Amino acid sequence: MDRLGRTDAAVADADRALAELTRLDARFDMSSAQALRDRLASPQRPRSAAPVETAVLTPREVEVLRLISSGLGNQAIAERLFISEHTVHRHVANTLSKLDVPSRSAAVACAARLGLL
Repeated sequence: MDRLGRTDAAVADADRALAELTRLDARFDMSSAQALRDRLASPQRPRSAAPVETAVLTPREVEVLRLISSGLGNQAIAERLFISEHTVHRHVANTLSKLDVPSRSAAVACAARLGLL
């Protein structure tokens, strides 16, 4: 929700998650959830390109991204690269995470801006 600009809702969700994790005594997960909640509750920070610059896509992730930019879906990409559709899905998810973008089209646009395509 934070990516959608709904920080208050994201903080509330984090609070609910923390309450449930506390009830379950899930200490490891509690520390991760608390760190997320703290980041969300901190004063709005401007989004910068710093995380993207430090995130390096693997050659295969760039290859998958190029095929996405040509309009192919996961199944067609899997067939073209001789890998499973699940593996394509994993590459896409990793790419979205590394580029800190919410969608395939945003990943293509970001990669183009960064000169990866």
